[in-house]
Amino acid sequence: MKEPFIISFAAMRGVVSLAAALSIPVYISPGEAFPHRNIILFVTFVIILITLVGQGLLLAPILKFLKIEDAGSELPEEKQEAILMKKLKETALQKLTSDFSELSESNSLVRHQIYKLENEMKLIADKAQCMGSTVDFAAAMNENKDVLRQVIQAQRNELHRMKREKIFDDHVMRTIEMQLDFDEAKITGFAH
Repeated sequence: MKEPFIISFAAMRGVVSLAAALSIPVYISPGEAFPHRNIILFVTFVIILITLVGQGLLLAPILKFLKIEDAGSELPEEKQEAILMKKLKETALQKLTSDFSELSESNSLVRHQIYKLENEMKLIADKAQCMGSTVDFAAAMNENKDVLRQVIQAQRNELHRMKREKIFDDHVMRTIEMQLDFDEAKITGFAH
């Protein structure tokens, strides 16, 4: 019963009440004001304010009293991501090899997907090994991000050079540039 209590205690407060209070018309008929509209708006606003501030400030002590722990993992995010990605790649590879093994013999694109997944799993295993062996993993990750940023910038410079030569279609160049932007965003978190 702890979780439902916390969810109901921390639920949205006053959105519907405020919308209902604000939807009360100012005038019932021409020249005749809605009775006590201002009082209704004021009381609604005060109740919303009390529940936001009062219940909001009480939430932390109640969580401590009920001994509700953070559901997060003790593992760093990078390790969690590596474990999850490994499991997903294993699932995909198992699906491809069990259900599409005959098709992979005749279809080179399906075979390519199998090889790609196998290589990605090797890379994930390599990354997990680096995480376990590197003493200062955070510093190693920052160095790696810096290297990757420089590599992407070199690719971007080459793409711009090729764009000036006008050998390739513009929409193809934009697609590749968007992929570089996406790769950079994965590293920087959309911050430059």
